[in-house]
Amino acid sequence: MKTITIAKADDYLDEYGLHVLVSNPGSIVARLQVYTGEDPCGIDMAGLVQQKLTNQVVNGEQLKDKDWHPNAPGSTLNLVDAVIYDEVGSMADADAFAALPEENVFFSATQAFRILYSTPCGETLEMPLGEWTIMKRKKSATQWQCE
Repeated sequence: MKTITIAKADDYLDEYGLHVLVSNPGSIVARLQVYTGEDPCGIDMAGLVQQKLTNQVVNGEQLKDKDWHPNAPGSTLNLVDAVIYDEVGSMADADAFAALPEENVFFSATQAFRILYSTPCGETLEMPLGEWTIMKRKKSATQWQCE
């Protein structure tokens, strides 16, 4: 019998989304390519991508940490062909956004990603992909961007 070892995904890289100006209110779908070592993962990669938000600060107010979510695909966070699609929304309160000075960071958090997948025997395993600090910054009276 021959054993085949498949390298696990262990990182991701922003393909689109950072430093793109977005109108408020509005959202952007960031694309993050999943990697194993220095190589992008293949298009046959499957699993449930989840995120965990910690150290969230919204307009200077510390929020409670969120556990891993979503619990099922089809939300604003999806994995398709080894690319994470993460819909990032703007500040919902237009009056609060208008009151912010330009260059103000109105949201920051530590965002971690992982992929859950099933083995042929039905066991669910986890591939942690790492974490980063995400910030949303007001760039003009009507626009913001992720950093």
